[in-house]
Amino acid sequence: MADQVDLRMRSQEYMREHPEMKEMLLGFVSELLTKKPQDTVEFAAKYFTDDSLPERLNAALRPSAKL
Repeated sequence: MADQVDLRMRSQEYMREHPEMKEMLLGFVSELLTKKPQDTVEFAAKYFTDDSLPERLNAALRPSAKL
């Protein structure tokens, strides 16, 4: 049980230190639920290897994008 609590705490800390993770996961889940692909594994592979992903994340993380 203590290992699970420690893992959760370290994971939460990592997510706070890396806001791009939250944006990346939210974007993925949003597109997944919108597009509802038949092959979710293939969809995930394409999503996370898309060359435009870093640019989209940077745009989402800009302060003006949050307004």
